[in-house]
Amino acid sequence: MASVYCDMTTDGGGWTLGLVKSSAERTSLVDFGSGVVDVQSLGADPSIASAENIGRAAWLDLNELPFETLRIAAYLEGEQTFVSDDIARSDLRIPFGEDGYYLYDDANGYFWCGGAHAFTDLGTGQIDRPVGAPAGCKNHGGLGSGWDFSESLSGNQGLTACGNDVNGWMHGQWNGYPAGARTYPASGAAQAIWLR
Repeated sequence: MASVYCDMTTDGGGWTLGLVKSSAERTSLVDFGSGVVDVQSLGADPSIASAENIGRAAWLDLNELPFETLRIAAYLEGEQTFVSDDIARSDLRIPFGEDGYYLYDDANGYFWCGGAHAFTDLGTGQIDRPVGAPAGCKNHGGLGSGWDFSESLSGNQGLTACGNDVNGWMHGQWNGYPAGARTYPASGAAQAIWLR
């Protein structure tokens, strides 16, 4: 197996790059994190992936790896612009690769909600929606398997891997729409999942 990039300095190090998706790549994120996809693309710092014209959509099998904590990060033009708080593996509600997506943040952590990517508007098809989570997961209708840590109640805000392969886009900043948005397959943004 090819080598993957590890961050050995942030908060004591030991962070393994488990997923990277760049805006130069228009491949859907449906089923992300399940199985192993293009491990070779995990060999470089994701900040590089945000600035290059090479499309990257790669991940390890996150269901099989022995990690306890993950973080989600965004990158814009070669710089990290967002990193989430630690998310305990025990807080994940559904396995990677199932219909649904990271979205809702409450006092107990970050959770999956949603359903099949074509059926999430107004809450239709949601999976294990947390108490108090907004219907429709903030109106994302084409998100599929992705994430959003927006503070806004309107659709398509914050850190997202969103849209379809024709007119989809990706944020490189948290709560920074539209300044950090890149339309696929334009380069400039990337998102990553780090594991420890």
